[in-house]
Amino acid sequence: MKWLLFLFVLLISSCGQNLGTDEGEEFKVVDLNPAFITFADINELILGPKCLNCHSWVSNEAEFDKRIIEGDPEKSPLYQQIESGRMPLGGPELTQSEKQLVYNFIANKVKKPEETLPDEQDENEEDIIIEVDLFERVKSEILIPRCLSCHAWANDDDSIKSLYVAGEPNTSKLFQVVESDTMPLFGPPLSDEEKGLIWEMISDQ
Repeated sequence: MKWLLFLFVLLISSCGQNLGTDEGEEFKVVDLNPAFITFADINELILGPKCLNCHSWVSNEAEFDKRIIEGDPEKSPLYQQIESGRMPLGGPELTQSEKQLVYNFIANKVKKPEETLPDEQDENEEDIIIEVDLFERVKSEILIPRCLSCHAWANDDDSIKSLYVAGEPNTSKLFQVVESDTMPLFGPPLSDEEKGLIWEMISDQ
């Protein structure tokens, strides 16, 4: 009888030592107020320990911002990568609470309003508007969703324009890599329609 009582006490003691281990790991960051999450929080809890080994840019908020769409986590390439479990590469997937922390941080970032220039009359105003719209369409519909997860330049106008020669798509690096299906490196190649849109954008400038 004493032997059975000792075994029961030992079993209860062992269970008590392990109780809640997984839960503590899963919910260790869930108590942060979404409205007050800072980049320092994200960096300390997630980016530093989980991403810095492969991505040196993660400790730089400006570089982080290039890989997200402020206020829209679902369309942010960085969040898409971690939400799907593709990143961190070679390491354990982020916990649900860690993903939620990144989601809340991106959702609460407010895009700064762009300075509007006074209206200017120009005899070629209509052509200029068409050109800008086409560039923005390529950027928003192709480059950001298909390239930004690996290439920060996909969200920077000057960097994009440095990759092509205006009016010469065949000699432009941007068109060459998508036409040959060299890029995107991960994922299906661009469709003929997407390639045609890039060709048209470069040709019309």
